[in-house]
Amino acid sequence: MSVIYNFNEWKVSGEKATPISPKGYKLLRIKTGFKIGTILYHYYVKGLSISQIKKTVARNLSLTNIRGVIKGFGKQASRESMEAYKVFMEMLKDEPETLDVIFGIK
Repeated sequence: MSVIYNFNEWKVSGEKATPISPKGYKLLRIKTGFKIGTILYHYYVKGLSISQIKKTVARNLSLTNIRGVIKGFGKQASRESMEAYKVFMEMLKDEPETLDVIFGIK
């Protein structure tokens, strides 16, 4: 008995998974993209405060770091973090439904 691996298909049910746009894949490929995207999603889309974000999705980060992510980082931030922020903001403007697919919890 062998396993056939298909791209974007759930293993148990066999249903096709919701496809993600190229920008979504770009955001997720960045090393810190998912964590930064999660913080920004909960702040801009869900409307959570910084302290609520710390309690729910960013327990290991300080409030100062979370504030820095939301403000768009300073000049000492890594290139990857800046790129993740830029891609997220482009997606927020152009593809908000893709952000719901990636970060929305059902």
